[in-house]
Amino acid sequence: MSKQFDYLFKLMLIGDRFVGKMSLIQVYSNNKMLNHCRPVDFLVKNITIDNKYVKLFLWGMFNTHPYTGGVPQLPPSYYRRARGILLVYDITNRDSFDNLRDSWYKEVRRYSEKHTQFILVGNKCDLESKRAVESSTGKEFADNLNIPFIETSAKENINVEQAFVLLAAMIVKKLPEVESERKDIILLDGERRETNNSRCYC
Repeated sequence: MSKQFDYLFKLMLIGDRFVGKMSLIQVYSNNKMLNHCRPVDFLVKNITIDNKYVKLFLWGMFNTHPYTGGVPQLPPSYYRRARGILLVYDITNRDSFDNLRDSWYKEVRRYSEKHTQFILVGNKCDLESKRAVESSTGKEFADNLNIPFIETSAKENINVEQAFVLLAAMIVKKLPEVESERKDIILLDGERRETNNSRCYC
């Protein structure tokens, strides 16, 4: 059987309700927004980075989780094996940014793994006339966290692919360091295949 992929990564999108998490996943996976989505949904996308075949499992958070103080109470297991997280807010909704800054990021850092990579995403940049969060505000927050910042529009398919590919590339770049500390990395390139129970990044 021929090799189908070199790496498999679980990516998650985290943020308030209605910021467009599932829309971003749908556009990136299917090049279009669908009219429906399923609770705790995920889609798959295959890409190539540095001549490596990468399979991405894209996890969104549906709006059925109990919320406390504006942030849903997700079980720690929800973050398990997430190698990349897109922190998403709506540029037309200041509360979505404040919740991300004051609550979401702390929650994610508490339960995510050491080498999980992050990117800050300001979605709905096509609604410039309704902007409530300036680009400079998002960039300042991202700079403080030492993570990339990008503004996207799922509706107009602006920077959607760029956001996901950038995060995946960050994960690939980090792999040598992760390899030196962990034994659950899957490298399907023959000689370095691990034989333990963990077979993927998701």
